[in-house]
Order: sequence, then C-alpha cells, then structure tokens
Amino acid sequence: MKIIKINSITPVQSGMLFQYMLTNNKSLYMGTERFDFEGNIDMEAFEAVLADLSDKYEIFRTNIIYEKLEEPKSVVLDKRKIPFRHFETNSSEEKNRLAEKINEECFEKGFDLQKDALFKIYLIQTNGDSTMLFSFHHILLDGYCAAMIADIIMNSYGRNISKENEYVPFSVYQDWLKKQNISESRRYWDNLLSNVSDVHKLELVQFSSDRDRNNGYLSMNIEFSEDETKKLSKIAADNHTTLNIYMQWLWGLTLCRNFSAEKVSFGTVAAYRPAEMENSEKILGPMINTIPVVFSYDNNESIGGQLWNFSRTFVESMANSWIGLGEIQKSIPDCENIIDHLFVYDNFPEMDFRGIEDSTGFKIKDFCLEERTEYPLTLEVSKPDNLRIRFSYDSSIYSGESIKRLAALYKTICINSFDAEKPSEIKNVTDDFKIRTEHEKEKVRASFKSGSLSERFAYIAKNYADKPAIEFNGKILSFKETDELSDRLAWYLKNSYGISEGERIAIDITSSIEVIISILAIIKLGCCYVPFDLLLPEKRLESIIEDASPAAILIFGEKTKDFSIKSINISLDELENISVPSDAVFRAERNTESAADIMFTSGTTAKPKGVIIKDGGILGLTVDPDFIDYSKISCQFQDASIAFDATLYEIWSALLNGKKLVVIDRNTLLSVDRFAEMISENKNCSIFLTTTLFNNFVSQNPEIFRDASYVTTGGEKFSEYHGKKFLEACPDTILLNAYGPTESTTYTTCFKVTRESVERTVPVGKPINTRGVFICDNNGELLPDGSVGEIVIYGQGLALGYCGDEKLTASKFITLSDGTKIYKTGDYGYRQDDGNICFISRFDDQLKIRGFRISTDEIEAALRDCNDIVNAAVKSYRGSNGMFLAAYIVTKDGISLKECQSRITEELGKILPYYMIPSEFIQMDSLPVNHNGKLDKSMLKEPQICEENFTAPETETEKKIYDAFRAVITDRKFGMDSSFIKLGGDSISAMKLTAILRKNGFNITVADLYREQTPARLAVYADSGKTEVLKDIVPDTKNRYERFPLNNVQVAYLSGRSKDLVLGGYGTAFFSETSGDYDCVKFTEALNTVIKRHDMLRAVIYDNGTQQILRPDEVEYKISETDISKMDKAQQNEYLEQKYKELRNTVFEIGKWPMFTMKAFRTAENNVHIMYAFDAVIMDASSVIMLAAELEAAYSGKVENEELELSFRDYILESAKKT
Repeated sequence: MKIIKINSITPVQSGMLFQYMLTNNKSLYMGTERFDFEGNIDMEAFEAVLADLSDKYEIFRTNIIYEKLEEPKSVVLDKRKIPFRHFETNSSEEKNRLAEKINEECFEKGFDLQKDALFKIYLIQTNGDSTMLFSFHHILLDGYCAAMIADIIMNSYGRNISKENEYVPFSVYQDWLKKQNISESRRYWDNLLSNVSDVHKLELVQFSSDRDRNNGYLSMNIEFSEDETKKLSKIAADNHTTLNIYMQWLWGLTLCRNFSAEKVSFGTVAAYRPAEMENSEKILGPMINTIPVVFSYDNNESIGGQLWNFSRTFVESMANSWIGLGEIQKSIPDCENIIDHLFVYDNFPEMDFRGIEDSTGFKIKDFCLEERTEYPLTLEVSKPDNLRIRFSYDSSIYSGESIKRLAALYKTICINSFDAEKPSEIKNVTDDFKIRTEHEKEKVRASFKSGSLSERFAYIAKNYADKPAIEFNGKILSFKETDELSDRLAWYLKNSYGISEGERIAIDITSSIEVIISILAIIKLGCCYVPFDLLLPEKRLESIIEDASPAAILIFGEKTKDFSIKSINISLDELENISVPSDAVFRAERNTESAADIMFTSGTTAKPKGVIIKDGGILGLTVDPDFIDYSKISCQFQDASIAFDATLYEIWSALLNGKKLVVIDRNTLLSVDRFAEMISENKNCSIFLTTTLFNNFVSQNPEIFRDASYVTTGGEKFSEYHGKKFLEACPDTILLNAYGPTESTTYTTCFKVTRESVERTVPVGKPINTRGVFICDNNGELLPDGSVGEIVIYGQGLALGYCGDEKLTASKFITLSDGTKIYKTGDYGYRQDDGNICFISRFDDQLKIRGFRISTDEIEAALRDCNDIVNAAVKSYRGSNGMFLAAYIVTKDGISLKECQSRITEELGKILPYYMIPSEFIQMDSLPVNHNGKLDKSMLKEPQICEENFTAPETETEKKIYDAFRAVITDRKFGMDSSFIKLGGDSISAMKLTAILRKNGFNITVADLYREQTPARLAVYADSGKTEVLKDIVPDTKNRYERFPLNNVQVAYLSGRSKDLVLGGYGTAFFSETSGDYDCVKFTEALNTVIKRHDMLRAVIYDNGTQQILRPDEVEYKISETDISKMDKAQQNEYLEQKYKELRNTVFEIGKWPMFTMKAFRTAENNVHIMYAFDAVIMDASSVIMLAAELEAAYSGKVENEELELSFRDYILESAKKT
C-alpha cells in the first residue's frame, strides 16, 4: 500500500480528532448500522463487489494521521481491502445474540484512526435470514451517509448502479472549503455568541435509589401518544416552524427549568450540504456539523414570538456551520466548550428499501443506526408514527434514575405546553406532585408550637429549679437562681432606665453568664435583644444602631467605645444585690409572633442585614425536635458567638428543656487540649461547631469528641473526609449535618451522618418537623425531585423580616395564594427521592471558568478527598487569558507541595473535568476563619507571579518539555510553573504540543496535558514512568487452572482476617443488595452464568499464599430463599437490617469454595430482596459494582454463558514480570 493523496482535515474532523486524543477513547464518534433482511448472500460475489467499491471510492481507503505531525492530515491509500467477516448460525435467536455481541465488541474495540480500516462489515446468516452490520467512524462518514453507503453496497451487489446513483468523493467538499470566506462566518458566530458566558453544565444529581453502575452506553425512551404527537406538531405548524425546532425550544426550556438557569446551551446536528455545490447531497464524507444552540427565554412573552426568533437563528447558524465547532468556540471568551450533550432530530434521507429489494431480491425487515460521540448524553428525536425520544447516555457519568427524571420533566413540560401562550403557563410538575406538596404543608402546619419563650422558660424554671442551668469558668447557676437573677435585671432595667415593652436592647456578646441572664431579662420585659460585637469596626456598629434603633446597650465589662445610645454596665455581683418588690410588675405578655432577637448577618452586600427572629421560630427549633433526643444529653455547649445564629439553638435548647448550658470562652475554643478537657468534664454533651472549626478539631484529634453525645456541624459545606475520620474515631457519638439560614431560625434541615453516607456527598437532610422546603425554579415554580433550583423554606422558623428594610423583606419573604409564607434563600439545591435536601452552593458562589458554570464547593470537596490534603479552599481570579482557579491547601503532616502536587493533580484528574483543576496551588499551614469560625476567603491572597521569578528548566526532561511549550506558546514569557490554560492554550495548540512531545519520545496525551497543565508537573509525570504503554497480556489457557500466588493486596486481606478482627473498621467482605420482582430460579441461573464467565468467582484461596481457579463444570451455586412476606413492613425492615449486619461482617473460610454468599428474602408475592457479599480477597469494591450490573444483564439474557478468555491468573503473572 502507498499513499496517493494527502489532504488537510476539515474543521469538523479536527474537532473529532481532538476529543479522540483528549479522552483516548477509540469508540468516540463511532457508528454502527444494522440491516435485517430475508435472503442469503453469495459470498464470492459480495466480496468481489467490496473489492470494486474499495477501488472506486477513496472513503474506504482513508486514514487520519497525526503522530509526530504538527498538523494532522487525511491520507488516501492506493489499495485497501474492506474488512469483512461472515458467520453462520443455527437459529434466528443465535443470530440476534451474535449480532448484539459483535455490535458491542465493535464499540469496545473502537478504531485506531491511523492504522485501521475505518469501515468494516459483518454478515450473519441462518436459514435464509440475514443480518448485516456496518461499523464505521464519523471522522470519515456521518450519519447522513448511512443511507448512501447502504445503497452503494446493496445496489452494487444487485448490479443496480446507474449514472444517477454515482457518488462524489469527499475531496470535492475539501476543495470547496478552501474557497470559502471564513471571516464572514466567524463574524456571524462572534455576533451570536458575544454575550455567552454563563454555560450550565449538564450535571444531573444522583439518587439514593440509584445503584452505581458502569454499563457503558445505555438508553431509554419516552413516547408520546398519537393525540400528543398531533398537538405538538400543530403548535409547530401554527407558529410557522418545524417540529424539530419546537422540540429543541422545549428542550432548552426544560434545561433552564431543571437547573434554574437563565441561559443554557446544547449541541445539535446541522446537516448542511450547500445548495450552491453541485451534487452536494451525493458526497461521501462527514458534512454534518455540531453547532451550539444557546437558549434563553422570557417567561412572560408569547411563545410564538420567541419561537420565530429561535427558528430564524437556527437557520442562519446552519448556513455558517461549515467552519466547525473548534472555530465556533473561539467566538466565546473564556470558553473551551459550550456543548456537553447533543439534541438530534432524525431527518436523514430515507433508505431506498424498495430499490434494494428490486435489485437483490432481499426483503428488508429492519434497519437501525447506533452512534457514539464524545458527549455523554444524546437525545434522538424520531417520528416514525408517534413522537419518540431516545436518551442514550454514558452510564459511568449519568445514572439511569437521573436520566429517567430529566426525561420525565421534558415530557411534562411538552404536555403542559399544549394550551400555553406564554412560558409562565408551562408548569414543571404533575398533579400528583402538587398533591404530595400540599400534604407536606399540612403536616408542617400541624407541628407548630404554641406559647412564648418566657412562658416556656417559666415552666422549666419551676420544674427544674435545682438543676444546673448555666456554667461558665467553674461558676454554676441553677434554674432557680437564673430565673431570679433575670427577674432582678428585668426589674432593674424597667425601674431604673425606663425600658418598656417592645423596645430593642443591644447586648455585649462577650462570653459570660451575664449575657445569658440579660437575654432572659430582655425577653421577660417583652423586648427584643440585639447582639452587639464590640470588636467590629465602629462604622459597622453605628450602622447596626441606625437600623435596629436599640434603646440601650448592656455592657458586661469595661466600656471601650462611646455610642449614640445609652450604655448600661451590668455585673453578676450587682444583680445579686438588687431586690425586686413583691408587687413589682414587669413581665410582659408574649406570643409566637413576638420579636425575640435581631441577628445581623453579613449577607452578600457590604451592609449587614438585621433578621428579626420571633419566639415561634425558636420554640419550633428547640421544643420537641425530631432530630435530637434530649434524654441522651447532659448539657449543651455554647461556643458560638452570640452574634451567630447557632446560639439561638445553643442557648434556648438548654434553657427550654432543663439542660445545663456550658458557656465556652474563645481561648478554650482555640485550644484543642482545653476544649477536649471541657468535653471530658461534661460527658454526653451536645456541641455545635461551624464546619471549619469542626474540620480543624478533627484534623488535630478527632478522639476528643468520644465523650460527646451529639456533635452538630453546619454553616458551610460538609467535608466527607473529616466526617469519615470523625466516625472512625467516635463510633458512639452522633454526628449531625445541619443547614439553615438565619432567616429560618438556625436549623431548617438536619441529617444524621453515617459511615455509608460519607462515601458520597452528604446531604443536609430532611426538614425538621416545624419546617418545610420547596425547590423552585427562577420563576418561583415548583420543581420535581432531582431538579436543581432555589431552596425555598416555609414553616414556623421564618423570621418576621429584615430590620428597617421593607423592600428587601418583600422580595425575600413572600406569601403564597394559600397563605403559606415562604423565604427565598438564594441557595442552590435539590431534593433526593428519599426526601433529603442536598445543598450545592450560594447563587453568588457560582463561577464561570472557560465558559462552564461551576461551584468551588465541588472542587474543594474533590481536593479534600485527595490523600495528601487535609483542608482546602478555592478562589477564582482573572488573568491575562481569562479566569483561572487557585487552590489553597493544607497538607497532611505538613508534607511539601512539591512532593505531593503531582499526586494531587493525578487524583483530581480522575474525578474532575480538566477545566475544574486549579491552575495554581498555594500551600498554607491553616485556612483563615472569621470571628464566627467560618472560612474567610477574603483573607486568601491572589497568587503573584512575576516574570523575574519564573522558574527555568533544569533536568533534561524539563528542558525538552519546556522547549515543546516554547514551540507552541510563542507570544509571551513563561516558566516551568506556568499553566497551559492560563497561557491561552486551546485544542489546536494542545494537539500540536503533544505531537512535538511524542516526537521527543514522551507518550504524553492531550488528557495528561490538561490535567497537569504546567511544564514542571508534566516533567514529574513523564519521569514517574506512568506514561509507559502497557503491552497486551497473552492468555495462558494451558495452565489456567494451576495454582498461582496471591498479590500484595490479597495477602494483606488474608493476613488481617479473623472472625474478631476487621481491617480499618470494616469487615473483609464487600457487600451489595438489590430488590425487585425476581424469579429466584432464573436469578440462580443468571448467577451461575456469571460464575462461569468470571474466574475469581470460582477461586479457592489457600493459607500458604496461593490460589486456584476451579473449572466451570466443577461448581454450581444455589441461592436459598426465605419467605418473610407475612411479616409487616416494620418487622421486615428489622429482620433485613439484622441479616444485613450478619452478611456485612461475614468472614469466609480459607481453602473452600465459594468465597461469596448470596441470600434471597421474599418480602411480597412480586418482590424479592437479594443480599450478597464477596470476600475482598477475590473481588474489590469496583468489581462488585460491575458484577451487580452484569448479574442484572445476565438475568435479562444479555450475557453469553461462556468463560472469558483473559484470566486473573494471567494478570497476576504478567504483573509479577515487571517487578
């Protein structure tokens, strides 16, 4: 073979090649076509036809080469045989199974663009019934060519090719491209995309009902009835547009609603074959372009007018699509890719089935096309009869449940659009969802508490008179003493200073018993207290005075500042000398709506907001709550600042429930040893800590909380790393994750953190019994479970409003038509299917990096999951080439950044997309906190990089990599620590750079470049040996069943096992479970199919450090079934929980088979609950997850009953050769 033609690749091909190199996924942009027909093909004649076609059409002889080339090329060979394989089967069922297997194997293997023939044919025949499968790569053929290829091959076989059916080589289109004015199309896209900066990623939430699976690409369909299809088509026709465009418009609306976004984007396929190009419809090659669709809408404007504008833009975009997505993206400032999924409307040319039948005598029974792109989700809209939408998704990224719910929302919006004239009339939820919401509201209203703070405290003081109420620095007051002292102060304030009911009194927040006494006295007077932090700047304090208009300020020490209001100095000694006349009248009447406290919060503006907390909000928080059992606690710590809303819970939960309030001073809080002593002295205490303080204590010594009964954390996003560490050290202490803005009186939701929950993102929990939560879109409309929107709170916790700001109060506190009062939090979140709320971030914490809207919380969580990191914070900055991210990290044991940075970026690369990996890393001893104990990002300084401080390359590897950067980045100075992304690197320069590196002997991929980013980090990665290309392992089938050694991980598990010993707090078995309408006999058959396929399920482990695989015919497993259907639901749950504990701690016997167990429990006639455990010696957690998916596939008959060729023994022995 020799090269006879070399062409530059088109913009569309360039984009495909970049993604192919970035992901190293050879199945990207693949397609398969399947034809089922009646008739047998003459093999000799068919192969002759293929030989003729290969000679005639260069598309079959084309490859894309790029290695060691700075610019990729398309090359045409003089000769190439079209790969063709023929199979004979005994039945149609066998034929179909084989066709499915071949199809999947095609996608698994993919194509090597430089070496493989990029078009292959498979033929499977049985008794006059045939299936033909074409496998191809889109870099040469788009979906539009599917019908043309079929016509060429089948009609050529039938000798029915005429002059009219001749097809045009792709080089004609390539020549046409060279003559086009690219600047004109660039101007179009520049104008269209000039204001696009907010691109919302398609990040779908995971549900508790999801099973983590990785089954490759899966699909699901939604279908519309004949009547629904007609209505959608009529709406499109009435608005002078196509059904394709209307369905795109509704999809854009669905995305906006699902993510509560103002603007979204997605990709759609533009089949643009220029009318001015003669015979363009007959060109064989990729002329379908992916273009961005940017969608926004006006909720109150007519749908017709918005559709007209949307349609016009789409048509113009198609005409300018030829320049390719790579060029289009250059029109978007600070954006690498605005497309993360595709919307495809099937309107390819229809197959000429009649012509094929006439020429060949075959009867075509079915035809289908399957495609894989870089995108993890593709919507394929088709209308054979009724409208059908196929959602094809990558199950390693999206779960079936999340896709199902997004599809359901799309269908709901489509159906709700039938009679709508404006988007505001298109609702997001079904009638059933509305009914559920009403039931929840009624339940919350029924749980409201009555009375007042003073009334409840009076009851407690009487019934717990001699019990300790307050402790501070060794001094303890009983409830009787506390009640009497607060009476004296109340009388003193009224009698001596004229304080009257309804006034506001500021109080010095310095930790002391006097503060608590003052709060009670103010409440008894019918007044409202205002925490006053004397350490704040004078200007801010005067602002608080101006808004709250307090009548006086109570100070409990030396007066340090002068204010425009009277100051009253209070001490405990003075109070003890005050006597209250027996006929004194000073207690005022209060109720649930009485103002109790004005809590000033920073908010998102420079001016603090005064939130007016009422009695009912505090009572609903602290009296008979459903998230804590007061009988299990001895006391409540008050360690938060009085100016922080957590103290509303700390103080009143103790005083209103007969528990001791232990006041912690700041010096104790800043010393882990002193704080540990306080916990030890107050066993079974309840503690609240801000997330940052909790993380700091856990990092230093998590065992200090062992004597606590409850530890609650909140105020910031929960750290799963620190939660896991806490639970390991303090298994008997209950850990709660709480959420709630000050405006809903401290806690709105609460979640009990478990060992299972810290393995994924920990939610903020379900609403406590007197609170409720909606998730709403930007227009205040309800969203279904799984959709991301604003967390909206209702219930007894809502504040009265903002002090002195009626406008802000009216915008945030809204009364619905049914009288329900709600508070709009400004927080992003969603509701899981189990009712738990997940917090994502503040609206104002959202960042836009390279066009993607992201949250720093997600990056910070990923950083904390890295093995070398204890704590982390992320900020964004604007550099000369757009926005970039800086990570501020605290490392374990003070390990240096230089030593661990390459490990960190490698770990991040496995869980974050490249644009979320920080460009800069700054090591810190600790992260700064404010006076409330929360992380203070304002104290994190922007990294300064000066030219004179640029690090030069030193080692030979560094020099080569730096030179490669220099060959591509030619317009600015940079050093070894300069980021490729910050230097303005894009997809084209990335491909050039990696090509140069490959020339120099470095097997560094585009993905490696985007993960490591800097020359220094790439050099470390290159020297680490991780870039080595692994050789294929050759199966040793002859010795498959001979003994072989355990690997190091297996030895570790083997040496650590006993019935009394577990490793790291966990048993030595991996556990999973499932439930459904299973037939246990059929499930047993499926299990034995999987056992036959996977050798380690037939493994026997010996105590001499060896293992052996049993032959498939030597083993058979039978699942035992226990009928518990006659138990009630509670008994079933208790029984299954007990079996769960037994199974999870199973220790399997060495030297015997099997090293796993599976049990079935019938809970109902149509439901079986199956539990299984696998010894960690034979299977890791990832394998268990994949096995669960394969079991289900085997149950559905989608798995072949045959042993896999490559064995674990082959892998172990091959690995041993390299050590």
